[in-house]
Amino acid sequence: MGFNIGGITYDCDCTDFPFYKLARTILNSPIMDNVRCAETNFYNGMIGQRLQAISIDLSEFVCEKRDRCPSSCRCVYRPANATLHVYCSAANLSSLPLELPPLPKSYVKYKLDFSNNKLLRRLEHRPYFVSTSILDVSNCSLTEIKMEVLKDVSRLSLVNLRSNMLQSFPR
Repeated sequence: MGFNIGGITYDCDCTDFPFYKLARTILNSPIMDNVRCAETNFYNGMIGQRLQAISIDLSEFVCEKRDRCPSSCRCVYRPANATLHVYCSAANLSSLPLELPPLPKSYVKYKLDFSNNKLLRRLEHRPYFVSTSILDVSNCSLTEIKMEVLKDVSRLSLVNLRSNMLQSFPR
């Protein structure tokens, strides 16, 4: 039995990511032949054609998440590395958001970019730290970090606190 889903365009986003990933593992399978992506960022301007889905790196299949994404921020689900990126760099934040978009799967982690927010003075506890792998609060104006927050963020794989106004850490 053979399948051919070519001849039409697809969104090429995170929704069909498992399908694109599976198609890559089946060597010499023609199932993705002539499947093209509708997104404008998957368009080859040099030859005037939409790109074939099979030619796009899996890390490019993403979905924007607007539900509960903080204003002035951009939230993007990236299934290729199981992260929900919250981009809030230079968003004029004076405190960390109270809530974030829900994680699409239980194994997905937040990657938080709150860098370059000069109004951010204190790093406070947030429930979403439990589901976070990376926190970037570099180039802010942090002057203090409370002990409970330090315990929270010490479990993360990467925390960037560079270029702040911290004088000391709690013991």
